Amino acid sequence: MGDQIRRQALKSMQNYAQVIKELQDLHILRTKNILGDYTEWLVTQTLGLHLAPNSTAGYDAVDVTTGTKYQIKGRQPTLANPSKQLGILRNLDSQDFDYLIAILFGMDFVPNLVVKAPFAVVKQHARYVERVNGYRIHLQGTWLDEPGVENITSQFAAG
Repeated sequence: MGDQIRRQALKSMQNYAQVIKELQDLHILRTKNILGDYTEWLVTQTLGLHLAPNSTAGYDAVDVTTGTKYQIKGRQPTLANPSKQLGILRNLDSQDFDYLIAILFGMDFVPNLVVKAPFAVVKQHARYVERVNGYRIHLQGTWLDEPGVENITSQFAAG
């Protein structure tokens, strides 16, 4: 039984490596943050934005026609971890972005919820956590009903 499981594990890892290579060849993956890179790519492709260079502080994409800057975050809850907490937002006091685009993915990587939230709403509802030196916000709750927050999920429907 042990040899069979090892062979299965090796085959799964080889399949995983092939998927990673394909996503890199398609210029979807730029770092080792697979969900983050996919989320940024999906948002820029869907909304016609320009992806900022890697490690650009404070924002991930720009609308080159208006100069509007976007911070992009994605989350894929699982049965083991159903949290809807987005990745840490840093340096909110700098107001480096105009809007947050946040995606809640299903297990099949299909966006179940996509919101566009103005910076002011994000700043108001995000909570500073000293331990991580950044702000946390969850993709749930009353802040999603604030004026200016848009549900743009329909724009991400599979075509």
